[in-house]
Amino acid sequence: MDRWSGCTIRMNKRITRAQQALLLFFVVLGAGLRLFFLFGPMCHDEAETFVVFASKSLWVGLSKYTLPNNQIFHTLLVHESVSLFGNAPWAIRLPALLAGILVIPATFFAMEGFFGQKPALLATGLVAVSWPLVSYSGNARGYTIQTLLFLLLLIVAKRIKRKNDMASWVCFVFLGTLGLFTAPTMIYFFGAVAIWLFVSALRGDTQVLPTKLALKLVLSCVAVVVLVLLLYTPALLRTGLTRDVLRPTTYSLRMVPFVLQVPIRMVGTVAFFTFSVMFSFSRSAPVMVIIIIATAALTVFLAYGCVLATVRNKWLSKHKTNLLLIALFWSTLIVLAQGYFPPERVFIPIIPLYFGYASAGLCFAWSRLRARYRLPAGRTVAYGMLVGLVVVCTAVLMIAQVPWQPRDMTTMRDAGAMASKLKQILRPKDVVYAEPITRMSMEYYFLKDGISLSYIYFVQDNNRGKREVPGRAFIVMDYLDGAPPEKTIRWAGLPPLSQTRMDLAVCCDNSAAFLLTWPKRTVSGKEI
Repeated sequence: MDRWSGCTIRMNKRITRAQQALLLFFVVLGAGLRLFFLFGPMCHDEAETFVVFASKSLWVGLSKYTLPNNQIFHTLLVHESVSLFGNAPWAIRLPALLAGILVIPATFFAMEGFFGQKPALLATGLVAVSWPLVSYSGNARGYTIQTLLFLLLLIVAKRIKRKNDMASWVCFVFLGTLGLFTAPTMIYFFGAVAIWLFVSALRGDTQVLPTKLALKLVLSCVAVVVLVLLLYTPALLRTGLTRDVLRPTTYSLRMVPFVLQVPIRMVGTVAFFTFSVMFSFSRSAPVMVIIIIATAALTVFLAYGCVLATVRNKWLSKHKTNLLLIALFWSTLIVLAQGYFPPERVFIPIIPLYFGYASAGLCFAWSRLRARYRLPAGRTVAYGMLVGLVVVCTAVLMIAQVPWQPRDMTTMRDAGAMASKLKQILRPKDVVYAEPITRMSMEYYFLKDGISLSYIYFVQDNNRGKREVPGRAFIVMDYLDGAPPEKTIRWAGLPPLSQTRMDLAVCCDNSAAFLLTWPKRTVSGKEI
């Protein structure tokens, strides 16, 4: 029995048949949504992961760490998936998809150990239709793998607090090592769990002797560090820590001190996870208004529930120590120490925990409201409201027709069609100029269609304007995805448009390729 400020809630140890049915419904619905968005065009980052790392040998994926795109454990899984099923987009995305589906039941079992079954069910339903989690289940990156490992760490950490047995600590070390081997950003989440265990031991919030738990925790963290260093040794010896890895590309708020940017960006990250579903195309004004209202209402309710559960953690949670506050505090320290705020997607693994706290707060608020106004207390009403909320969120996703990739809108949506049409007209010694961001998607489809990457400028040459063009020159433009010809011409060091003749060669829905000719074409000061 747990007492929520005068409202007594029974927490059953066994899951009822109705709850099992709801859990199964959420897993099936979430899997269906993730499959629906699985077959979209390849995005820049996932295309780069495949072209530069996963399409090469296992040794290249293990030892070449020049870009943070190489989330090594995920890259190895993609390599094996492609070896078995080919290089179709769905095969490249299969590891992220499977992890994304497993995140749904893992959320229930992780959050049930914190807040009980009803909040866990609500959190599971939200995770099933969460657009960031849906999107990155269909994007060949390692974030859903990190999310799954984080949830499994929570389940293991709860067992450690009860039993402190060797099997649990072995799992703790194994999961932490895999998470950090996927990407170093796992330090945000592994560190939060480790600190939570340590603080719980200090506060006596365990069923075992605190000193023994703390000692094993320190030894386990040391083991994780040693194992991670061993796994990264090939990369450290071959490429070292490059600037792109130590300080990946991100953005900052101009004219705002960095210390003030951190809380602003954290609030912005939460809003970004909810409102970014609206970044899609071809929607009428009434539909836009409906989506805005739905997402705004959901954001407000979740924020209210999260704050309420955080304030009343002592009454609502089975654990005295507030994990969400520790995660926020630890993440802030890491961000301040590294001197930059990472992209929002780095914090995707925290979404299920956020939903867990928000669900606990909303369930508490509903129980108080029901007791005060003597509303119907039947399970059918509560479960019906839960299913209704999930269905509304699903409808928003399906109407928007894009789960959550505003940062990936630089993706060239016509890359597949463009590659197929260029294949028909390219001759030996021809060159294709494409802006670097959109070019990466084309490189993937060139590989997929068996077209040599040597056609694409800047694949083999690292100096602008220094590659001779003995054949024809084509330029790919894509205004919709941020690749106008002026941008590509500046990047490639070509003569300006005023000195260039452009004849249409290929036309797709959102992009086109033009044949470039110059009265006197010049490369590195030499007339051709």
